Amino acid sequence: TIRYQSMSPAAPVERDINPHALAHDGLRWHVRAYCNSRQQFLDFVIARILDSAPSSRSGETKGKGSADDFAWHRTVNLVLAPNPELSPAHQRVIELDYEMTGGQAVVECRHALVFYALKRLGLLDESSVTADAQHLVLKNRAEVEPLLSAAAHLRQ
Repeated sequence: TIRYQSMSPAAPVERDINPHALAHDGLRWHVRAYCNSRQQFLDFVIARILDSAPSSRSGETKGKGSADDFAWHRTVNLVLAPNPELSPAHQRVIELDYEMTGGQAVVECRHALVFYALKRLGLLDESSVTADAQHLVLKNRAEVEPLLSAAAHLRQ
């Protein structure tokens, strides 16, 4: 049982969770857990856990386990490429930076962590960023975009 401070509501909320994994998004640590209150798997920022205690619920009645977390066990390939608006020389530098083969690099990522990976790479919204500021593009955005929408409500 944790007392958790999310972005909304403003007041901390008590949650009964079944944690099964830790993940780092490049900036913060998260615990991946089944939330019995919302009856779904969610990511909880560890720094927002204000207090914790053993749950009063018995092990048999506690939500779902790790094996039931589809988004944690499913992997997604992120196909990265140099921004085509860069000069050919600059594209080659980016290919070297990311050890690209054939002008692209494939990064395997857990479905549950796709949002964080793209955020860290600056690839959540490529439309408003110049090539000089964003050296990479996500080649398979059409494939990945629906996964972002489907998982948006699973972040705390």
